[in-house]
Amino acid sequence: MKKLLVFPFDIHNIPICRYRDMLYNYELSAVVTYKDTIGVEICEYGIVDGSMEKGFKVTNDFNSEIRNCDAILFVSSMNINTNEYTRYFEIAKELSKDIILDYELAKKLDENGFDIDNTYEILGARDEDVFEKMIYNGLQTIDVPVISVYGLGENCNKFDIQLLMRKYFNSRGYKVIQYGSKCISEIFGFKMLPRFLFDNSISIEDKIIGLNNYIKSETETYLPDVIIIGVPGGIMPYDRYFHNNFAKIPYIVSNAIRSDISVLSVYPFESINVDYLKQLKQYAYYRFGEVVEYFNLCNTIYSVSKDDSELELKFINLPTDMVKKIQKNNLSNKGVN
Repeated sequence: MKKLLVFPFDIHNIPICRYRDMLYNYELSAVVTYKDTIGVEICEYGIVDGSMEKGFKVTNDFNSEIRNCDAILFVSSMNINTNEYTRYFEIAKELSKDIILDYELAKKLDENGFDIDNTYEILGARDEDVFEKMIYNGLQTIDVPVISVYGLGENCNKFDIQLLMRKYFNSRGYKVIQYGSKCISEIFGFKMLPRFLFDNSISIEDKIIGLNNYIKSETETYLPDVIIIGVPGGIMPYDRYFHNNFAKIPYIVSNAIRSDISVLSVYPFESINVDYLKQLKQYAYYRFGEVVEYFNLCNTIYSVSKDDSELELKFINLPTDMVKKIQKNNLSNKGVN
């Protein structure tokens, strides 16, 4: 089992620490931030997202930690200029480390003219050409139970839910095929949804039929007991300026694959109440045909701020205790029918 270093670590990659026991063919050796982006040189990972969980340290000492690993997963981050990654690639190559890139980073590097040769492994590129290889037969019936995980928007803890579901069903002996909402899904042993869903040159109709036929083909190949789908993006706009791509991906997925169980992760605003969840349930049914069976309160809220005449969407992480308090005060023992 290879030892894995993740760089540059930030709040979006917390699940790698939290579920490190679920990594596929890797042992997590270190998570390293870019310089001092979290304000301290070393801390418990739970400090980063407010969960206050302990058990694995975050550091900013790349040069020391790289000597203790076999492979480095480089992830896309707003904290580092794309071109600056190349300096770290050179260090990794000099020390003969495996280099893994997440798909978003590989895409940015390619757009900047960086030559990504076969010495780099790219997460999320598997089945990249599947759309051209598919034989389409209209919409097919999926005769396997499907669980879908949706979110109101970004940073909704959807990936945590997907991993917990995977752990639950695998521990009970079920055969699971799973499609994640993040390209780091592959280091946990499952695929991301196919890349053609994000290709603007393909029509929405073709994406719906293509995804349906793709999942149907996968069920015939792997004969699963259950399918788990993590749906990227959010199900509605934040406001008239930040529109979440108008829920295009959730619309495609929900029309391609009908869920037997749907989970919706929502932001824990202090004003949240049962009536609000009932409205969301109605919206999910009439917009996507999904019957939401379960809600999850994530530990993030968002706000829209105006800075230097520009609107900015900001996400704020809440401590776990605060989320539990909101849940207890506003939603405990109250059904959503």
